[in-house]
Amino acid sequence: MERGTAGLRELDDAIRASRDPKLPLPIPEEPLGFALEQEPFPDGQRAPIATVYLQNGECPLACAYCGLYRQTGDRPASGAEIARQIRRARERFPQARGLKLYNASSLFEPASIVQKDLPVIAASLEGLSFVVVEARSENAFRAVEFARHLAMPLEVAIGLEVADDTLLRQLNKPTSIAALRRAALALHGAGISLRAFVLVQPPFVDARKAVSLAVTSFELAKEEGARVVSLLPVFPTHRPLRLLAAAEFFAPPLLETLWKAVEACVGRGVTVLVETEFLGRLAACSNCGSARREALKTLNATGKLPAVLCRDHSPPREPGLRSFSKAEVLRALREGPPPFQGLP
Repeated sequence: MERGTAGLRELDDAIRASRDPKLPLPIPEEPLGFALEQEPFPDGQRAPIATVYLQNGECPLACAYCGLYRQTGDRPASGAEIARQIRRARERFPQARGLKLYNASSLFEPASIVQKDLPVIAASLEGLSFVVVEARSENAFRAVEFARHLAMPLEVAIGLEVADDTLLRQLNKPTSIAALRRAALALHGAGISLRAFVLVQPPFVDARKAVSLAVTSFELAKEEGARVVSLLPVFPTHRPLRLLAAAEFFAPPLLETLWKAVEACVGRGVTVLVETEFLGRLAACSNCGSARREALKTLNATGKLPAVLCRDHSPPREPGLRSFSKAEVLRALREGPPPFQGLP
């Protein structure tokens, strides 16, 4: 695919035009969801931490792999609305010592959350031992200001995605390795820890390259001092990805691919987590798939990956991808079937 601002605008427009409709949202005071997990805190101790999936305005980006836009509003959320969502999560999980504020954007995106209200959000976190928020590399400087309002350690989760600037452009993610390095430097200088999200087999990457790319991306995060790396298998949850899959420019990873990436990253001085939402939908060996899924969940809960033995290992065939050009990708996004109306 060609470089240049005009080419990126064409891709951005094509992705936005091919998107599914947004889903109905709850009232602004209600989060989109909750979860309670055990994670190692910066002091090394495992403790309960609650994740609250915030409801807020739409992210200004249109990354090809991301379907989270479907659960966003049409205006930035106020600090009071975010604080009420945080309060709901803390009421639901009073045992949680920490909180992860995840959303379909970033806490520091003006289009998503009213930035002058960040002190109100900080006040709603009083009494916690640890807080994790999402941010893009490009607005990590706002996290430094936010941390000044907090009495507990802050960790910023950044979507590194892939350690490949060319692929980032092809995915319509306007960031770079250099931007991640600058963000890490600023965060560490302010005493803020870093976690990174790494994609496993995004569009335009086949199974043969997916593991090595995930490991290279993990190593970049480790080099930049990430305390935690979350591996995210890419699954076609929204129409742009389904269109790219239909054109054979994308295929979700096999469980085998994800497993190999995880095995190559654990035990290297960084906490490795795995996004488990779609584990049950990744094609796997019929003899050991269930055991491997449970092992990955155990990794998240304990930090240890159990060995899984399989006497008759028979993973599905790895799907191949077609080579592509910019014109072919745009055609796939523009000429696909009608948008999907329901949940993926």
